[in-house]
Amino acid sequence: MYAVDVDLVLRYVPPMDDHGHGIRLTRSFELPFPPSGDIAVHSREWEGIDDPMGYRLKEITWDIDRSQFLAETEISITGTPIALIPLEIRHLIKQGWQYGSHHDKYQTDRRRGRKRGKLPTIRISRWDEEEAATWDIARGKVRPKE
Repeated sequence: MYAVDVDLVLRYVPPMDDHGHGIRLTRSFELPFPPSGDIAVHSREWEGIDDPMGYRLKEITWDIDRSQFLAETEISITGTPIALIPLEIRHLIKQGWQYGSHHDKYQTDRRRGRKRGKLPTIRISRWDEEEAATWDIARGKVRPKE
């Protein structure tokens, strides 16, 4: 089996640029063969859906020291209301994705200059999804405070 650490780069267009940095999530898995750019990987556990859209692997690197492959995949999503973006990210995290990148394992405090604090918690557990879908079209005074 071949260990693979993959980064998923999510871009929500708009408000993000289709070729910008995006939101980076990561996860690890194993393949019975070495990965290549010619395949896309899919698991119902990753998204909670049966549709085998798959993630095409890019930027594949073999880390000799750690005996694993590193890869990236990306998705650009258009038309998602901005209020629903945190809900979609939370869903992916529930499916086993984690904030960050496999690159984080290679950075030291000395290289970063200062130690990065914990990522802020997305406080959306009490959001009503139907209400959130209307926020982007609501008048400014009706929207909840940011």
